[in-house]
Amino acid sequence: MTQAINDHISLPNHEVDLLIKLLNQNQGKLSKNKREKHFKGLKITEI
Repeated sequence: MTQAINDHISLPNHEVDLLIKLLNQNQGKLSKNKREKHFKGLKITEI
């Protein structure tokens, strides 16, 4: 899963792991709060 994400966007492995964890906890959606707190540099289309 990490490699598939890194094929589309460049993130450190610990951020990819966090992204996967957050998506799993929220039925595949990333909340606006988590997006702004942890992934400011990503565009909505990348997420």
